[in-house]
Amino acid sequence: MTATLTSTLVGAAAMASLVVALFFLRFWRQTRDSLFFWFAIAFATDSATRLIEGLSPVSDEREPLVYLPRLDVGVDVLWTHLNAAYKGAATLAANGARPAGPYTIDDQDVVSVMFRIQRNFLP
Repeated sequence: MTATLTSTLVGAAAMASLVVALFFLRFWRQTRDSLFFWFAIAFATDSATRLIEGLSPVSDEREPLVYLPRLDVGVDVLWTHLNAAYKGAATLAANGARPAGPYTIDDQDVVSVMFRIQRNFLP
């Protein structure tokens, strides 16, 4: 009975995430605001993850797929996008270390990736 209830609740959460993703996708199509697009991607990913979790035959959600005592491996990816309000060419005056002259103002993207392997000695 508990496994059936858990599967039902995981399926309901996956469906709810998919519905929210579709709403954000609709808002993105109307406004073309990138924030709505990334929220749609995030909720669609959450829905797919919950669907895989519901269909996988893991007996306990705390059970790892590969077990090594007290070893954590992780990859953290951070993407930052800065929207510039005024794009194009500009002539700027000297300010601190920046010399005066023509500059091009545009959006900026930064991708940071951190790979870590951590061994915990205390349980």
